[in-house]
Amino acid sequence: MSTAKIRRVLGVGGSESAGVVGLGVDLRVFAAHGVHGCLAVSAVTAQPGGGCLGVGPGLLRAQVEAAGAVDAVKIGLLLSLPQATALVECLGSRGVPWVYDPVFQSSDGHALAQPSQWSLLTQRLLPHVALITPNLGEAAAMLGEEIPDTDQAVEAAGRAILDRGAAAVLMKGGHRGGAAVDILMSGDFVERFESERQPGQFRGTGCLLSSSIAALLARGRSLRDAVAEAKDFVDGALHAAAENDGSVPHVFFEYYGAEGLPTSPDYS
Repeated sequence: MSTAKIRRVLGVGGSESAGVVGLGVDLRVFAAHGVHGCLAVSAVTAQPGGGCLGVGPGLLRAQVEAAGAVDAVKIGLLLSLPQATALVECLGSRGVPWVYDPVFQSSDGHALAQPSQWSLLTQRLLPHVALITPNLGEAAAMLGEEIPDTDQAVEAAGRAILDRGAAAVLMKGGHRGGAAVDILMSGDFVERFESERQPGQFRGTGCLLSSSIAALLARGRSLRDAVAEAKDFVDGALHAAAENDGSVPHVFFEYYGAEGLPTSPDYS
C-alpha cells in the first residue's frame, strides 16, 4: 500500500456555470495531476454577461482557513482590495508558492472587476506570488499602458511587473499574433516556450495553464520544469480538443481511451 503524501492545492477564484473557466477547471486540472483540490470561492458568476457577485473578505478568509494546510495556491478572479488583503493576511506566512492568473474580464470582454480595484488588489498580491501569468491585455491593464506586440515590448512589460514585486512572470503569448510564444522571466533568466497553434476557439486555457503549474509546484517541480510540463499538458489538451471538434479542452485526455474508459495515470 502506497504511503506517498497526497499533495493539496488551494484554488481561489470564481464559479462559472459551464465549467470551462474558473474553479470548475481548477478542480479537474488538480485531479489530472494527482493532487487534491481545495476551494475558496471569491465570486459567483454567470457568463457571458449574466452578472458577477463577489464574496466578502470575511467569508473568503473563512473558506481559506477551513481548507486547511496546502502545498500551493492558485489564484484566479478577485474583485477587490479587501479580498486580496484577506488572502495575504491568512496565507502570507505559510511559505507555499502562489500562482496568480490575473483575471479582470470574461472571455467575451465583459468586465468582472472594477479597473481601479483590480489594479490595487494586483499590487497587493504581487510581492507574495511565485509566478504571475498575464496575457498581453492583462499586463497592459496592470501597467496602465498599451504594450506593442513585439518580443522587446513584451519583455519590457515583464520586467516592469517584476519590478513591482513578483518573483517571476510568465507573459502568455496566446493573444499575440504569429507563433504562440510564452516568455518566462525572473531576476535570473528569460526563457521562451513556443507552442503550435491549434484550430478552434478555446476558453479556459489560462486556467488550464496556471492550475497545472500550481499542481506541479505542489508536487515539488522547479518553476522552470513546472512551466514546461504545464505547457505540454495544455498543448495536449488543446490538440485532443481540436481533433474531436470540441471547443472545451478535456483535461483528462491522457487518462481516457477512445471509449472514455480510464487508463492508469502516472502521478510521479
